[in-house]
Amino acid sequence: MEKRKLYQSLSVCLCVSLSPLACEDIRNGFFIGGSFGAKNEVLSTYQDVPTSPNTTNKSVASSLSPKNAKYAKYADLSSMVQRSDVTSLQAVLKEDLQKLVQALDTLNTEVAKVGVSDKVPSTLSSINVADSVGKCNKLQERIEAEIQALQVVVNVAGMPADTIKANQEIIEQYSNTLTSLRGFEKKLASEVSDYNQQLALNNEQYKRAQSVYQQDKQAYDNNVANYTAKRNKLVDDLKSAAARDASVDGVAQVHGDLNKLINADPHYREGTPRTDYYIAMNEGGSRVIKVDGLGESADKHDFEGAFLGLLDKLHVSRDLHDLNLLGLVACETWFVNQLDEIGKLRDPSGIAYLKGQLSEVYRTVFSVGRQVFTGSAYTTVIPTADSVFKAPTVPSGKFSFSYINYATGIKDANTVATIKAVTSVPTQHTTSSAVHANLGSFVDTINGASKFYSNVGYNTSLIAGYQHFFGRRLGFSMQASAGYEWMRSPLFQKNLVFKRMQGAQATLGGDFLYDFKAPATQSGLYCGLFLGLLGTNNHYFLTTRTLQTHWKYSFNLHWNAGLRFQVGNNILRLGVSSPLIHRTIDLQAGSTHFLVHETFHNFNLYASYAVLFGN
Repeated sequence: MEKRKLYQSLSVCLCVSLSPLACEDIRNGFFIGGSFGAKNEVLSTYQDVPTSPNTTNKSVASSLSPKNAKYAKYADLSSMVQRSDVTSLQAVLKEDLQKLVQALDTLNTEVAKVGVSDKVPSTLSSINVADSVGKCNKLQERIEAEIQALQVVVNVAGMPADTIKANQEIIEQYSNTLTSLRGFEKKLASEVSDYNQQLALNNEQYKRAQSVYQQDKQAYDNNVANYTAKRNKLVDDLKSAAARDASVDGVAQVHGDLNKLINADPHYREGTPRTDYYIAMNEGGSRVIKVDGLGESADKHDFEGAFLGLLDKLHVSRDLHDLNLLGLVACETWFVNQLDEIGKLRDPSGIAYLKGQLSEVYRTVFSVGRQVFTGSAYTTVIPTADSVFKAPTVPSGKFSFSYINYATGIKDANTVATIKAVTSVPTQHTTSSAVHANLGSFVDTINGASKFYSNVGYNTSLIAGYQHFFGRRLGFSMQASAGYEWMRSPLFQKNLVFKRMQGAQATLGGDFLYDFKAPATQSGLYCGLFLGLLGTNNHYFLTTRTLQTHWKYSFNLHWNAGLRFQVGNNILRLGVSSPLIHRTIDLQAGSTHFLVHETFHNFNLYASYAVLFGN
């Protein structure tokens, strides 16, 4: 019995001691939270101002060659700046301006190809001026650097005010000339772009129009062929009847062909013409002598009277010279319906007699209208296909483009660059003792190492991540965050240019975790250390007192370390981080520079709180 109690006690102790391993660790899982910190910022500012006259050229040149200067990428320009060689700078600037004019003139000649009028699209092709535009852009970039270098060199301390003013006017003339030539390049490139787009659009529209035309032409040809065949059959019937003693027995054939022709004419398919067609048939049918009116006393004169009454109703002359197509429909309808009415009689001999009398009238009619149906005048009665159908219009597809020639404007710009740059530049002092090229020295610098936390960046961020422990002591965490920073610095009180700076930061990284206090029962307070690396993307926004905002961004790698505390699902971390890579971010407004130094001295002391959701 005592042994059994001992075994039970040992099993309970073993379960308690191994519970972090056998059971799910409450420290594992995803977490979200936030942090607040204060970072020691290393900031400085300086302004481009002249140095004292006795400053050596070497020290001046070193201050005039910042890595981000446009002329710094050109070795010859940097050398001229170091030597304060105004004459050489002006010479290369003039030469490159003339090269740019020549390049633009060549480009203008290429662009002249877009000036076309009523050309067939198949003979034209798009124009590619990428090489010429690229050459112009390279020259413009170099000329801009040359103007900047010249501006630096002529910024001379101790020179007379009128000389400085004259220098600035000449540099402004150079800048205006470059702006003018750059404008021509953009206009020429725009002309080519517009030409290529309009040509492509015209070709596409022409293809669609050609496709529609082919469909319409096929339908037109089919309609003309169908109508012409039916018209030829009807005309043959009428000519045949007029050329001989027509019998009323053939009237049904003519009447059928006539109706087929009417239905082949699109004008009579709907609307008023279709109504007129029905009216003509009704007029012909309304003049028929009915069966009860036919007897042995009926003869040719009765039929002739009825037919002439129909002509009067139709306003058609007895000689049929003003007969039209609908009048012919009415006449043929009358003969057909009258013949059908005769066929209703029961007496065969009476039928034969009355058909003979009706045939006499039919022969008389065609005898009178012989000229109408045998000569060319029948075309006025039965329209031809070309008067019924309108052929579709063939798409021209001709292309025109109005071209603007900028040759005169380019030449005028060349005149400005040559004459004013040569004749208006005042005499320059080229000796090292008289000429000094200066950007200036620092007017205000705050050292972040010696004045710890004199510049503070207050920051806050949202955090999301995951942590996992492999045992009671060791674990790791991965996290991402996005935050905002507001900087407080005496520089903003002293400086007359800059007003405030803000920042945005995104981070991604991970830490190794070590808990030196880890309760075996997974309840109570965990205490430990963390150490890791964070990759950061910082965006700096500098606002001037005129409310203009300048911004730049920087990537860096930070070390991160501190203490961690966890109770249940609540995690508290007290940490510090700073950059591992030295970077300097230069934000400039006019001649004033504001520098943000990312160094080891940028300690960020922070506290964070997160809630663990478990795994």
